[in-house]
Amino acid sequence: MSLKVLIIEDEQDLAENISDYLIQHGYEVIGIITTAEDVPEFLDLHQADLFLVDIMLKGNVKGIEIASTIRKKNPKSGILFTTALSAKSVLDKISDTLYDGYLLKPFSLKSLESTLYLISKKLEKPEENIKSGQKRNLLPIRDKGKIILIDENDIQFIKAEGLYLRIYTENKVYLIRDLLKTFLPKLNEEKFLRIHKSFVINLKKVKGLTSKECTILDQQIPIRRGFYKDFLSLLQSKKYI
Repeated sequence: MSLKVLIIEDEQDLAENISDYLIQHGYEVIGIITTAEDVPEFLDLHQADLFLVDIMLKGNVKGIEIASTIRKKNPKSGILFTTALSAKSVLDKISDTLYDGYLLKPFSLKSLESTLYLISKKLEKPEENIKSGQKRNLLPIRDKGKIILIDENDIQFIKAEGLYLRIYTENKVYLIRDLLKTFLPKLNEEKFLRIHKSFVINLKKVKGLTSKECTILDQQIPIRRGFYKDFLSLLQSKKYI
């Protein structure tokens, strides 16, 4: 059964190219909408599995706002944002919305297909979607000259190095210009903890613990003096060890 896609894009030529490509690759495109104001009425009459939403639509209502409407009416559908803007202010707004993917224009049709495929695989696992349906905290950071979004749940630990932070995820390490005291408030305080003047860790990622250090990603991270007992009690209370 092919997935139904609604394209919300104010560039008509681009929307039609995307539609043709998706149809050729097995998707059912149920419509192209060029203004956000027309989306609510369409949603009352049609159901879609995937929504491709341009963030900066023409008109008074923007893609980010209409995505909230989509999520309320179609909580199990996938939302993929597209935009030509990479400003941090735009990414901050995106991070407040529950969505499933993001593509920066201009993008190739092949990258679009790959992204939609990953979203579609996620939609095939409804139980996991329910568990992960809580709002994600997506953090805009600059990586190799581009602003990208990383999910805080992917962060293993953060190490301060002077005026820079090294952010460790399972598959990649990001180096950004920032300080722990300004970056830490952006993180969920229930998940992250500063255990040393130079380290913040994701509590769920702790794999081992001694009185002087904890283990994450096979790396030993020092614990500040006198903090071990409180740290151990915290991990035990959250049932992380």
